Amino acid sequence: MEKTLLLKLTFLGSLLLFSIVFLTRDAKLQGSSNEELIFVPDEITIEFKEQVGVISIVVKDGEITTGIPSIDSLNRKYQGIAMYKLFPGEVPPVPGSAFRDLSRYYNLRFAKVPDLDFVVKEYAQNPHIGKC
Repeated sequence: MEKTLLLKLTFLGSLLLFSIVFLTRDAKLQGSSNEELIFVPDEITIEFKEQVGVISIVVKDGEITTGIPSIDSLNRKYQGIAMYKLFPGEVPPVPGSAFRDLSRYYNLRFAKVPDLDFVVKEYAQNPHIGKC
């Protein structure tokens, strides 16, 4: 009788240990995928504020202009070489909608930036930018 009970307890203990190890491993895998950041060298994502309205990107002679002087100045200063919608084809939601306006997100690529964190901070301080 004691031997049967000992075998059952050993089996249950092993099952419990296996479950803990398996669940912990699975949680670590899920956590790591959620915490990983996608990093593209020399590129940032910006969100224009709603008040900015429609953004018209023009590339001429290697210079990107938006029609917003302060943004155009930053683009020149940091040698922006490409600017495009993060979500192509998105249009602003109807007024009063609970949906976020994805049409205001743009990726901005630079020729070569020594300190991308500093560039992000400068763009984030611009009154026309919501988030960087």
